[in-house]
Order: sequence, then C-alpha cells, then structure tokens
Amino acid sequence: MVTRVSFGPSLQNTWTTAYDTNLIRAPFFTYQWHVLWYEVLAKDWQPYPLVIDETIIAPFARKANEIIFSGGEEISDYQDIIGSDKHKFDACKQIVDFLKGDGVTSIRLRNVPQSSATVSFFQSLANATVTQEDTTPIIRLPATWDEYIASLPYKNRHELRRKIRKIEREHKHIALINSHNPQQDIEILLDLMRKDKKKATFLTAEMTTFFQKLPEVFPEDISLLTLMMEDKPAAATLSFIANNGVLLYNSGFDKQCCPNAGWYLKAMTVKKAIEQERTQYNFLQGSERYKYNFGGTDFFVYSITVNL
Repeated sequence: MVTRVSFGPSLQNTWTTAYDTNLIRAPFFTYQWHVLWYEVLAKDWQPYPLVIDETIIAPFARKANEIIFSGGEEISDYQDIIGSDKHKFDACKQIVDFLKGDGVTSIRLRNVPQSSATVSFFQSLANATVTQEDTTPIIRLPATWDEYIASLPYKNRHELRRKIRKIEREHKHIALINSHNPQQDIEILLDLMRKDKKKATFLTAEMTTFFQKLPEVFPEDISLLTLMMEDKPAAATLSFIANNGVLLYNSGFDKQCCPNAGWYLKAMTVKKAIEQERTQYNFLQGSERYKYNFGGTDFFVYSITVNL
C-alpha cells in the first residue's frame, strides 16, 4: 500500500526505521538532509514523500506533473528510495501505479547506486531509460598504512611516497587540524572553495547557507580537517562518517600558496581513516585521475527517466 504523507514526527520515525535497513548509509538518505534541502534549496519543488507498506520511503518532490528525488541532485551523491533492498523491487511497482493514478507523467531520478534494486526494476520497464551517470570511486581500507601503500600498483606507490616526501621537505611547518567547532570552522572551507572559480559559482547564497547548516544538522557525522602550512590554511576537507566509512564530500585549497596542498590533505585523510580503523574511503562522485591513483575502484550511479 502506498500512502502520501507529510513531514512531521510520524514520517520521521518511519523514515529512520527505513534508513536503518538501507544498504547504503549516508547523510543524503536521512530525514534531516531532506528537511534541510526543502528549507534552503527546494525553491518551487513541493514535498511529495510516499510510504510503501510502512517499510519503504520514496523521498519525492513534485512540480506540476514531474517527480524527482528530494534532497538535491547537485548535492546528493546518492539518491534512492529508502529501506531494505529486498522490498524495493515490489515497492517500485506500487510506486509507478500510484504515480500514474495521481496524474504524474514524468519521473526523473538521479544518482541511484548501482547496487540498488531500483536500478534493476526500471531496467525491466520498456518505457524507462536507465543510464550510467557517474562513478563514486571507493577504497576498501586495510588495517595499516603500510598495507595500504603495499596494495597500490608500483607506479602509484612510488609516486605517493615521492610526493609526500617532497611536500614535507618543502614545507617545514605543516599541521593537520581536526576541527572541534565545525560550525565556526566551516567558513575556512568555504573561503578555500571560493578560490576555485567553478566552486565559487557553485556557492550561491543559498548553497552557502546549506553548507553552513550542515555541522548544526549533522554534529556527530562530520569530519572537518584543515591543513595548515606556514601557519595559514592551505587546504580543507569536509567528510561524512557513516557506517564506519569516510565519504569525502567537498574540499578547497589555495593553489597560489601551496599547489599540492589539496592532494597532500587527501592523502592524509586516507591515512587518518586507516588509523581510525575505518573500513572504506569513498571519494563520492567524479572520475578524477587522482582517485584511482589512490586505489579507488568504480561504484557507479545511474539516472532514470520514465514517461508514464
């Protein structure tokens, strides 16, 4: 049975239960993420969450006769219906029938993980187009930094060691600072992101507000690291900690001050994750070469379009 519901305590309880059974745990799937998106970035998209058999959440937003996932396709590296994968295929059947009956004519879904039954369901529909959209390279972390380095191909292993030695030789005063006040220190990250023209354009007033609110909404799930070189911020990363893994969400660095600061900080975040006994390191979306040099392997996301 499919029920359209409103945001509130009842939906939050059902959502949390569904999230606890979801194959992938990440902030993008949480009730709080979607509430924040509606508050700051949704514009004219209206809430349209569905509950299926009290076990699956379909976090939809609607505009006219079109349906998308809420949560923001440009800021959510993964999007999907939420709950146990063993129930998703049947839930998708019910969802399609419900949407047809409610006058929806277009479904446009983004960032759906390759492991989700949502992908396989829509691949079985003649009127659906399912396309590989991007990748989220993942490192399966070993127990020690030495084991990690040994696991890399010779060329990448040699280059990693060489670049770390070079940076540490050229910069005598290097410090990696783990923020104990992310609500304040998020401004360091934002300032560094603005040094990149593309990211400066991305950081509209609304998007800046969204980033500023993340430490408040996810106080236990954020890791904000700043690399200090010669006593000033050279690079910063914002990561989420979920299901004992690290998800590298965004970063910024000062190219003019320290061209290799961003690369060095990412290397150190991998090392820190191993020291904290994390099981995986997820670079999230993008197929940049450095992610594979660090040992990342592809985990794809798909886009789905359906005309009903």
